Amino acid sequence: TLHTESAVVIATPVVHPGHTCALAVCATQRELCLASDGSVYQRDYFHLGLSYDHRVVNGRDAAVFLDAVRELVERPEAADELP
Repeated sequence: TLHTESAVVIATPVVHPGHTCALAVCATQRELCLASDGSVYQRDYFHLGLSYDHRVVNGRDAAVFLDAVRELVERPEAADELP
């Protein structure tokens, strides 16, 4: 599910019958961060939500999947490192 409205910060998708999981991608948000040298910088981020059928998908595997998605979003060149 894709939620590009800026007011949508987080979404929890529903897994419909016949499906195993559903991934939600929410709108990009912007925040101020403090660097180690004390300077302030801006960064963009978005939330990912994953709902899945626990009878089929192990929770650890779901977390590993979300971490892989995060890595690919942050470093698209990492796609070359996938098996």
